[in-house]
Amino acid sequence: MENQTGHIDQIKQLNTGIVYRVIDQYGPISRIALSKQSQLAPASITKITRELIDAHLVKEIEFPVLGLRGRPAIGLVIESEGWQFLSIRIEHNSISLSLKQINTQTIIEQDYPFNVKGNDEFSSTIATLISDFFFNLCTAIRTCDRN
Repeated sequence: MENQTGHIDQIKQLNTGIVYRVIDQYGPISRIALSKQSQLAPASITKITRELIDAHLVKEIEFPVLGLRGRPAIGLVIESEGWQFLSIRIEHNSISLSLKQINTQTIIEQDYPFNVKGNDEFSSTIATLISDFFFNLCTAIRTCDRN
């Protein structure tokens, strides 16, 4: 019999993606509703959501269910606080690097001259500028080493 490990890993990744997408689309959503919407077993939902919570991609929140008494339901929502991304804008003879929050609010932006010729010079110059950008950012807040 062939090794099925790769196939099983693909299924796990696919199921995790489905769960994440359903939470993003319908959150806050209970685990029971998530199980029904994703058509996965409740035990699978528990395992996948635990992994997503541990990775800080999803969080639990309380939300009231209309018409029901008792304690509020626990729902799952996407956790986006603290996530940031690097934005790069290349224009004629200049490049702009920005660190932005997931809601697109700019944290810091730097403009650099950028006049390169050829793919190798292009790639190495961008890599150097990104490294310098993060080093300068870290130096400004005094929290990191250059690696």
